[in-house]
Amino acid sequence: MPVQLHLDSAEPPVDSARPARARAAWCKLAACCCAIGATWLFVLPWLSGRPRVREHLDWLDARQIDASAMYYTELEAMRPILQRLEGRQPSDEPR
Repeated sequence: MPVQLHLDSAEPPVDSARPARARAAWCKLAACCCAIGATWLFVLPWLSGRPRVREHLDWLDARQIDASAMYYTELEAMRPILQRLEGRQPSDEPR
């Protein structure tokens, strides 16, 4: 990390590598955001159309299973909670 010293001026030393590191950090952040966006917008929709995944999603839909809650509902501790929630009327649910 080179540091430039200016002995003939009253200005403090300047780290010439700092702007390059900051630019590199922003580029890494942008690359990560692009990778996440590409995965979310292109890869996951493509995967959901694959026959094996589509078959599983259709199976879940046929049984009215919410895939986003599937793993939580498989826990033994969730059974009493789900039974309590299933007893509610749609008008009783918080908004």
